[in-house]
Amino acid sequence: METLFIGILIIVIPSLILYYVFGIGKEKRSFSSRFSSTQYIKLLPPSLGGTDYLNLDNVATLQLHIPYDINKITLLLNRIPVIELPPRSQGGFKIEGFKIVSHKNTEIYTFSTSNSTQKIKIGSRIFIITLKCISKIEVKDVPNAIQYEFGITEE
Repeated sequence: METLFIGILIIVIPSLILYYVFGIGKEKRSFSSRFSSTQYIKLLPPSLGGTDYLNLDNVATLQLHIPYDINKITLLLNRIPVIELPPRSQGGFKIEGFKIVSHKNTEIYTFSTSNSTQKIKIGSRIFIITLKCISKIEVKDVPNAIQYEFGITEE
């Protein structure tokens, strides 16, 4: 029994020395927690799933702004609505998602089918935003519904 114990020590002790002192046997692991997301801006009323901004890992937003169409979209960095009205119905019409946004002292980014990628620096972080696809979507009673698909990664 004592011989077995000594044999194990002879094997284990040199292995531990190699592992802790020289790093032999340690796997090099790298963990990255960089932000990555696919998000959509949908030109629809909020009650039908419409969205008008992109979220950059809760550190900034890109808000829909004019001009936009089937070939391009304009986004404002970090603009919070100055006025946002609650939904209203009157005379058979319903109004929802009405916002007035200030663009004073903001950065404006335009994405198009020919210029689809922008780098945006926020503090020490750099986000790469790519317009992947612009498509018309069919929604009953909503003419000209458009969806913009974005890929967002952190450099």
